[in-house]
Formats: sequence, structure tokens, C-alpha cells
Amino acid sequence: MSFTETTSSGWFGRIGSSITGVLFGLVLLVVSLVMLVWNERNAVQDLKTNREIAEIVISVSADAVDSANEGKLVHLNGRAKTDDLVTNQQFAIEENAIRLSWDAQIY
Repeated sequence: MSFTETTSSGWFGRIGSSITGVLFGLVLLVVSLVMLVWNERNAVQDLKTNREIAEIVISVSADAVDSANEGKLVHLNGRAKTDDLVTNQQFAIEENAIRLSWDAQIY
């Protein structure tokens, strides 16, 4: 023997659910606006910081060290090279490099 149970919600129940959904949406809207303002404020601070740094940074040559630049913010370009050997014991790899890195992928 089988039976079917049918339930229904009244008008006030449906209105209550709708109001709950609207309130939840408004809370999400306020939270998203707060997060947007916070993110934009951080972006503006980063831009201001980069502009300040650009005014005080000194570009120097990578060929020689100048003691007059001690304690100052400097910028340089050059090759990163070493005579040391970097080893990975697990894979028996030894290279003349600054560091070893690898990515493992499983399919």
C-alpha cells in the first residue's frame, strides 16, 4: 500500500521566505560594496607607494659596488650567476644554477 503526502505553504510563509531572500541579498550587496571599497583603497595606496618609491630609487650598474649608495634604495639589472652547484639528492640532479624548481602534474 502506498500513499502520497502533499504539503503546501501559506501566503504568509511564502512572503516570509521572499523577505528573507531579499534581506539576504541586501546583506550580500552591502558586504560586496565594503569589499570593493577596501580593495580600491588598497590599490590607491599601492599606487601612491610606487610613486614615492619611483622618486627616491637610484638606478646603479651591477658591475661594481659603490659605497656611496649604502642604505639607499637601489635598482639594478644584471645576470644572476654562481659557481656553486645546486643538488637534489632525491632525483640525483646537480646543476650550476641559483636554484632548482620543478612542477609535478598527474593525469
